[in-house]
Amino acid sequence: MICLYANNKAFEVLAALESAFIEQTCPPAELVAIFDGPVPNDVSAVIEEFSTRIPVTCVTFAQNMGHGPARAAAIEKSSYGWMAIIDSDDISSPDRFETLLKTIASYPDSAVVGGGLTEFRDSAEGRVVGKLRLFPENPEDVVRYIQSRAPVAQPTAILRVQAVLDVGNYQTWYNNEDYHLWIRLVRAGYEIRNVSKSVLLFRTSPDLYARRGGLRYWWNEVRLQAFSLSSGTTVLSKFLLGAIVRFGVQVVMPGWVRSAFYNKFLRR
Repeated sequence: MICLYANNKAFEVLAALESAFIEQTCPPAELVAIFDGPVPNDVSAVIEEFSTRIPVTCVTFAQNMGHGPARAAAIEKSSYGWMAIIDSDDISSPDRFETLLKTIASYPDSAVVGGGLTEFRDSAEGRVVGKLRLFPENPEDVVRYIQSRAPVAQPTAILRVQAVLDVGNYQTWYNNEDYHLWIRLVRAGYEIRNVSKSVLLFRTSPDLYARRGGLRYWWNEVRLQAFSLSSGTTVLSKFLLGAIVRFGVQVVMPGWVRSAFYNKFLRR
């Protein structure tokens, strides 16, 4: 699936699709493109051109509905048992899907398989590659990790469609629809895994972490941790500590300090 909206750039969408289909050792069988409200004409043109090379199903919303409804619509349109996320500005590694599908073959009870990612940004001098981020590899580590943070980087993930539907599909949750889904899957007893290598170049910007703040951002994360607590996927001490730390980082800290904090402590 790929979800598109008004701020997408055609050259980034094209690069994301080419890396996910044309350059793959094991390319996906279809693309479900969700137009989450109006998108630029050149972005629409990229999808139209790709439809001449691969099977494409398009779903169009008259107005922007957000990631939850958009991803839910994509899941419902899938023709296959597994569906991968393609973010519109990231670059998939050439062996991304081959690697993830091998893990699924080895662990057929998995509901989600994700992987590591390598941060990058474009500059006048060319592509600048940053930090490698890895996530918990086995379900036992996922259960511990999910108490504090999302255990899967959504842009790397491949999802078992029926498992996602069984727990109510993607739902609306401001900036955290993925974490909300992971909590519901773990609560239902599904296994989540990650491969211990980077499968994606994840596009960043200088203000990426500076923008992850504000009272609304903090409150929605606290609500999510409260949901996790009620679901049995975190404990009271983790909830209270997380609420306090997040308030300091997301509400009290200026944006530039928040960026430094994320870079130093939270991106490991």
